[in-house]
Amino acid sequence: MAGEKEYAEGIWPKKPTPNAPDFILMNIGLEREELIKWLQTFEDEYVDVTIFEGKTKPYVRLNTYNKEYKRVGADSAPQAQETKGSTGSGSSKAGF
Repeated sequence: MAGEKEYAEGIWPKKPTPNAPDFILMNIGLEREELIKWLQTFEDEYVDVTIFEGKTKPYVRLNTYNKEYKRVGADSAPQAQETKGSTGSGSSKAGF
């Protein structure tokens, strides 16, 4: 999986509103079922993600820098793919 970009599922980052206080860095919506389903594909207890600044809005990817994650059923593990939850396209139940 090294070198592949995998977008986190069920995590919806959003920039704060213009009139939000300076100490608010980011709003994050979590779509519980989608996030749990994605996290359950890992055997690891701890998974790192990174929030990136996209062209139009932030997005979240699995952080694989100097790390390889163990997948449940490694032979049938899902390949890295872009999902509606990771890129912010489509509608969000979390309101993001």
